[in-house]
Amino acid sequence: MAVAFSSDGKLLATASEDKTARIVKVDGGRELARVKHDGWVSAVAFSPDGKLLAIASYDNTERIWRGADGHELVRVSHDGAVNALVFSPHSKLLATASRDKTARIVAGRMAMSSPTTIGSGQ
Repeated sequence: MAVAFSSDGKLLATASEDKTARIVKVDGGRELARVKHDGWVSAVAFSPDGKLLAIASYDNTERIWRGADGHELVRVSHDGAVNALVFSPHSKLLATASRDKTARIVAGRMAMSSPTTIGSGQ
């Protein structure tokens, strides 16, 4: 399980073993979106500008959503479960790490035709 606040502190994203990520308004606790995956959700991260939410899952995908409403913008597959992710400070890039022993960088607003693998190993 994992949690992340948006940069303005108004939204909270949660990751769960029930194969969902949720976006909730902190003030009042109203659920804005529920995102379903085929595997348990391992990590969530809002972009520093607060516009995007990245979700990592054991279904071998990372997905980038519009943070306010949970609309999917990008889906990228790995050969193993994705267990960590982080946005760059300017919100334009997303770095991910996978159990397939790779780290990748993808563009935050649209998938590159081929994500850049920046390293692999144990």
